Amino acid sequence: MANTSSNAASVARREGKQTRPLLDEVRRRWRALKSEYQGKGWFSHHKECSDYIMPRTGRYFFDEGNRDSEASGRNDNIIDNTATRAARVLGAGLMSGMSSPHQPWVRLQTPVPELNDRHDVRLWLDEVTTRLMRVLSRSNFYRVLHQMYEEIGVYGTAAAVVVPDFDNIMHCHALTAGQYYLATDSKGVVTTLYRELQMTVSQIVREFGFDRCSQSVQSMFREGQLDQWVDVVHAIEPRYDRMFHKIDGPNMPFRSVYFEVGHNEHDAKDVLRNAGFMRFPCVAPRWALTPGDVYGNGPGMEALPDTIQLQDEQFRKGQAIAYLVKPPVQMPSEMKNREKNFDPGGENYVDQTGAQGGIRPVWETRLDLSALLEDINDVRSRINGSFFADLFLMLHSTSGPPQRTATEVAELHAEKLLMLGPVLERLDNELLSPAVDLAFEYMGRAGLIPPAPGDIQGLPLVAEFVSVLAQAQRAAGINSIDRFVASVGAVSQLWPDVLDRLNIDEWVTEMSVRYNTPPKILRDDADVDELRAARAKVATAQAALGAQQQAAATAKDAAMAAAAAPVDPLSMAGGYQTPQGVR
Repeated sequence: MANTSSNAASVARREGKQTRPLLDEVRRRWRALKSEYQGKGWFSHHKECSDYIMPRTGRYFFDEGNRDSEASGRNDNIIDNTATRAARVLGAGLMSGMSSPHQPWVRLQTPVPELNDRHDVRLWLDEVTTRLMRVLSRSNFYRVLHQMYEEIGVYGTAAAVVVPDFDNIMHCHALTAGQYYLATDSKGVVTTLYRELQMTVSQIVREFGFDRCSQSVQSMFREGQLDQWVDVVHAIEPRYDRMFHKIDGPNMPFRSVYFEVGHNEHDAKDVLRNAGFMRFPCVAPRWALTPGDVYGNGPGMEALPDTIQLQDEQFRKGQAIAYLVKPPVQMPSEMKNREKNFDPGGENYVDQTGAQGGIRPVWETRLDLSALLEDINDVRSRINGSFFADLFLMLHSTSGPPQRTATEVAELHAEKLLMLGPVLERLDNELLSPAVDLAFEYMGRAGLIPPAPGDIQGLPLVAEFVSVLAQAQRAAGINSIDRFVASVGAVSQLWPDVLDRLNIDEWVTEMSVRYNTPPKILRDDADVDELRAARAKVATAQAALGAQQQAAATAKDAAMAAAAAPVDPLSMAGGYQTPQGVR
């Protein structure tokens, strides 16, 4: 009988009917993921990073008893903000080095290199890439991306939900530590995300409808408590019990389920919404990953002990300075209830005098702070090194001319980013590539992708990143090509035939790709052939005309030479010729 009920519930879900078992299922999964997050120490570790490094990030909604008092004391643990500033520098450096909105950082390509070299394909890919960059700029993608760079630097993990949007094609929901829980598949790829959020009564009713809400929300709505906060969970995970021949919301590959948490399990009788996505609509990059872990390790976790030590040392330094400028004093007991003035130049009248009398310090307060200050600077240096802040501030700290050329700036930028090579590759795979794929899919739904050339229709596209780091990695190949061409040019001065081995057209195409120049500045093969044919035709006509002119000039010169030659008198004697063989 239980199996029959379970099968009926499964069929009902596949048919799009939301049932109580679905609500129980997502609630159990949410509790399990939350228990894992808290039980393995991620909660406490992230909470410490939030308290000592980025106090305005990290939201632990369902675990905070008094949110107002907790929020008001977020900065109480920070005396020295070195770690906070270093995290800001890391986020800004990653933003400018990997995905600056002011310069191209991605280029779409086909999986077939030969097709990428065709001019019409390159033009189409360039147009699609331009439209993609325009969509990303129009949405809130870059604002959320910058926050994710800071989050992954502090907590080692970042997450965002990227959904289609009617006005801007796509919209990103930024998440912060403690607000979401992750799960991976057998390959270690994040495929499940549960996020906790808060919505007002009016927002829930307007978003999901009055009938979908729990009894308590309906009651608050009737009573006019529209701004009362309600805890909601959004579950995004693979859907295994779906009907593959249907593509409606309840049968998409990834399900999207909203449900109320509530204090009473039986208050909500149903989920708020059971919809879905064709692909996983979340990006969840990790800075560095230990095998078997779901969440990543970041510079903030590495710098946390140093950051706590720095706060303690700064507190002790403040105490020492306070002892120097305002030392504790002892005074006669008769002054206990009398007015005292310890301001500079203040006067206090006492009857007791002598070496041991009057108002005097309790002990001598001559403190040497040099050792403490030296250790504080050392701790600060370690924190900046953990966040790579010293590398990202290289342009300001490196000695040299105040005005640098664009080449020098690019070389310095590339050098510091090469130190982050493994991390940047993980960010490419887990952050930028999924985000570009989602944006491309939403563009296709909105009809923003132009018709592709016939040969590449149906082919998947891949994102090739052309940021400052990617161009720096190609610089070695460019330098070797330049040296080779220069060597051939030098040798051609002695042996001109060596230039026959150099394919100039291929060289121009290769350098254009390596320099990431727009394909519109190059002519396609047909235009080049036509231009060269016209040039050859003109050259042939000019050569023929030149030959005619030269022949005419030669004939003219011969005639003039004959006219000017001296006359032989014997040749004027008619009828006489010298016999042959006679000399």
